[in-house]
Amino acid sequence: MSAIDLLVIGGGVAGAVAAAVARSAGATVVLTRKAWGATALSSGAVDWIEPDPDAMSVSGDAAAAQEISLERLLRERPDHPIAILCQGERTRARGEAEGALEILASLLDGGPAALAGPLGLYASAAGDVRFADRVQAGMAAGELSRGAPGRIGVLALPELEGWRPRAVVEALLQARDRGLARGVADAVEVPGSLPGAPPSIRMPDAARWIEDHGLPRIERPAGALRAILVPPVFGYRRIVERLREGQELLGVPIAETLAASPSVPGWRLQTALDEALRDRGVEVLFAAASFRGDGLGFRVGHRDIDPRAVILATGKFLGGGLAREGRLRETVFGLPVLTGGRTAESAGVMSLTEASWRAHQPLFDAGIGVDARLRPQGARPGVFAAGGVLAGWSYPDRGCGLAVCAITGRLAADLAIVFLGARVESAR
Repeated sequence: MSAIDLLVIGGGVAGAVAAAVARSAGATVVLTRKAWGATALSSGAVDWIEPDPDAMSVSGDAAAAQEISLERLLRERPDHPIAILCQGERTRARGEAEGALEILASLLDGGPAALAGPLGLYASAAGDVRFADRVQAGMAAGELSRGAPGRIGVLALPELEGWRPRAVVEALLQARDRGLARGVADAVEVPGSLPGAPPSIRMPDAARWIEDHGLPRIERPAGALRAILVPPVFGYRRIVERLREGQELLGVPIAETLAASPSVPGWRLQTALDEALRDRGVEVLFAAASFRGDGLGFRVGHRDIDPRAVILATGKFLGGGLAREGRLRETVFGLPVLTGGRTAESAGVMSLTEASWRAHQPLFDAGIGVDARLRPQGARPGVFAAGGVLAGWSYPDRGCGLAVCAITGRLAADLAIVFLGARVESAR
């Protein structure tokens, strides 16, 4: 039997930040997960709040437009975790975001998933553009909202499945015309190929090919280019090296776009988090955690672990924190599942979805309710929650993704440390 201070269940951004913060405070920490979740499928961006597009198109000030969106979220969505934790205070919400993003950046510093900022506009392999507060360093040169307007090249690789350079070009031109991409004067396709690669290759396999064989062939078009955007497949661990080689060869900055699924940047992020936690003394396990029903005891793989506190960072459906079995259920403790501030367990899954994909989907907001100290409703003392498992928000909320996981992960760890300290004092 292992007696430890803190068990973190879930290993995405929320769990990783929570484990790192608790470990830095001196706690003994075990982190376990049964599968990779949304973090491993993420785009390479760390989103906070998407700037208001109307304000952005008028002023070009992304930070000010983001403040407008943040104020609206706090006013109109009182069940959102950030509104609950920050009690509607915009300055506090901003401060929590900045602090959590710095912690996440420090975990990833120097590795293939190192983060760069500040807030900017980036093209996506999905054929759109989006704002992000941080992106992986290999994407930073592709920022589109600032600087003198220039011509942007988009690399065409006919062999690459799922890569649509024409859609990316059109997204850049549309963003320019809307006043969002002020650094774009024009956009063109840049011919390229993967010599020796199969005639049709998936993105994860293309990343391995580039990792092993080097740069794709890139034909530099006539005329000046501000940057060349490439698909997010320029390697798993040697991304910075490959992009530097390309820039030296062509004399033009090269940047990956944000990813769609399957995501090579998501793999980089998840792997880098695991390695950073191990380096800091967190025990990282790949096993399901089964609650034994006594105190806070768990069976994790083949071990019995008895933590003094637990942080649930299990995500929603991808990570296994919620299950859809005709009805919704939370999978670790059987805690109540909420959506829209109401219990969702008695509602069928189909009743929580809308026919139009553009409509708000209550199913995606489902999760466990918490108070302002991240204590789940119906949980025993010493249990805290963070990340996607929380009710009131979802990853499909544009611009409200991994930063929320980092914020709630950090706060959950801080609150767990306070709880552990109080238990020590009472034991004395």
